[in-house]
Amino acid sequence: MPRVLIVDDEEELLFGLSAFLSRGGWEVLTAKNAEEALAILKTQPVDIIVTDIRMPGESGLTFLQQLKSERKDLKTVVMTAKGSPEMEREVVSLGADAYLEKPFDLDYFLRVLNKVMTSKGFRGVIQELTLMDILQLLAYESGTALVEVSSPEGTGKIWIKDGKVVHAEIGDVVGTQAFERILSLEGGTFAVKRGIETDKQTIYESVDSLLLRTISASEEAEVNESAQSIEEWSLLSSFQIEEVPEEVKKRAEEILEKLKGASWIKNSAVFVNGYFSGTESGYINEATCKNAKKLLEYLNRSELFVPGNPDYYFYLLEDMLICLEVEGVPLAILRVELKKLF
Repeated sequence: MPRVLIVDDEEELLFGLSAFLSRGGWEVLTAKNAEEALAILKTQPVDIIVTDIRMPGESGLTFLQQLKSERKDLKTVVMTAKGSPEMEREVVSLGADAYLEKPFDLDYFLRVLNKVMTSKGFRGVIQELTLMDILQLLAYESGTALVEVSSPEGTGKIWIKDGKVVHAEIGDVVGTQAFERILSLEGGTFAVKRGIETDKQTIYESVDSLLLRTISASEEAEVNESAQSIEEWSLLSSFQIEEVPEEVKKRAEEILEKLKGASWIKNSAVFVNGYFSGTESGYINEATCKNAKKLLEYLNRSELFVPGNPDYYFYLLEDMLICLEVEGVPLAILRVELKKLF
């Protein structure tokens, strides 16, 4: 069980973060200032420290500098309510493993802690998270920014306004096609410039919808590249297909039966361990469910909502993905109704 020490002078924040992490199996210690934190560190072992920058008494930066001079191996995450690129560079230069700007999404906060705990050489949220991670962060916090991506294959730009992608361009290509091409770039770097807007709008989809589209396109390309010709097919390859266990099929069908009884669902399907069952309609097909599951696992999330006409909702129930087609049902209602079923 990892042990985290949270240092912040805001009691409500301490309580909220402590309760959230405790429910997730973390052992949490709290301190209201650097002095209290140092006293705790003298008597109790800690795996990771999360500290604010602006606090009464010794600042978080001075505290960080002292920690890194005495215990270079100690994982540290710095958070602040008034961040800037200059502040981020200073925090990272002092040895912080990650930098967060308040307010932040709790699920994203947990992802950062887990990544810091498991990654070697992780330095700086912006520098080490992938482009998909950054887009998710901006969507979560309803941020406005310009994301510039550079690689040997080209240079692209993605504009986000209030958490939604509004425009993308690379070379002469714009819109969703540019967005997909930018995410496919390899061996490059990217920078986030917060507060930068554009008067252009060529994209009208949510971040989740765009990411799902990109994953699906990538998967289709991989399948096409690796597809065997008729001449290459052999009887031996057919024996490599694994039979889906009967208990998996039974569990999937039981879930489908529950979903069929819900009047707010137009179509439904389940996908687990290579087994797909349900009505194929629009996005509700095996390939898309497979890609949605891959995307959720990559993002370390349990749900994906793709608004449109109709809307699509993907929900991970343990290892099984529930795929729903709904119309005009708010996300909050979807969550409540699913909890009633399962």
